[in-house]
Amino acid sequence: YADVPASEVNRAEGKVATANQAIFAGQNAQSLVDGSRSAVVHGVETPQPGYAYTINLGSSVRLSRIVLWPRQDACCPDRLTNFRVSVLSDNAGQPGDVVWKADRYTDGSFPLTEPGSRDTLLADLDPTGSFRGQWIRIESLEDPVSPYALQLAEVQAFGEAEGGVNVLLTQSPQPASTGVGRTVTFTAAATAVNGDPTLLGYQ
Repeated sequence: YADVPASEVNRAEGKVATANQAIFAGQNAQSLVDGSRSAVVHGVETPQPGYAYTINLGSSVRLSRIVLWPRQDACCPDRLTNFRVSVLSDNAGQPGDVVWKADRYTDGSFPLTEPGSRDTLLADLDPTGSFRGQWIRIESLEDPVSPYALQLAEVQAFGEAEGGVNVLLTQSPQPASTGVGRTVTFTAAATAVNGDPTLLGYQ
């Protein structure tokens, strides 16, 4: 077994990914960071302007690269075009200021969706920006937005994590109803970024 350099660790895997609008039925934004390129995530047939995914890395990361993996089965490459990738600072657990950004495929072109196709983003795409932050946002720049836009299979963020241990809630309890005097069960899940998740306890 070999030790992996800190800058080569995918800091996005297993973190929290969300979409700000509806995604296609049966899909889940969390598939963007599950470590597998087999699942696809994209919007519905009529996404509205500003459609975006946001990934919380859990702590500030000094990034070496961001890798976007489009769909890998050669289908529908035009569903990933004219979008912006931004790195944001943290603001009390919410996305803060944009510290780095890169606009991709603004001419209407798109990356291939053949197996192994990927789009690698490096710091020099925004020479005046700071390639370090806690949040990554991928946002469509189209208006109107194309049907089924922002089609991606996986998002990776490689780099060195900064700061101490942060607890990141990966599954929030969902509302539930029951009768008086009956039992109801809620489920939650969390991880310790830069720490040992087996030491977490909550009730």
